[in-house]
Amino acid sequence: MSVASICVLYTQDADLARRVKAFLRAMALVRHVNDPNRMEAVLQQNSPAVILMDLRAKECRDLLEQLEQDWPESLVIALGAPRSEPLRGPNNPTFMRRKICNSTVTVFKPSSAVPSIT
Repeated sequence: MSVASICVLYTQDADLARRVKAFLRAMALVRHVNDPNRMEAVLQQNSPAVILMDLRAKECRDLLEQLEQDWPESLVIALGAPRSEPLRGPNNPTFMRRKICNSTVTVFKPSSAVPSIT
């Protein structure tokens, strides 16, 4: 018996949360957080391998900075539209962007290098 990986999803979009949980159901245990004040407690309780961040959610930019400092061992994946707040700057080096199936997938790069996905 294998233990499922834990994934924390930060979003205020109930439909996105439902779709992510359904998609990851067989791969990971998804913990949904919609209140920025609860994020730290949920992270402490679950020690996730992956953190999914909805760039449209309130206080997402502040939380991304906090994650870089406090959770460097977790992979942070940012989900959003091309004009989501942290992506507005065209030369923002904090994010790697990849086009996959007509969707933009953005991976937050912590201080340590993240391997490139092609």
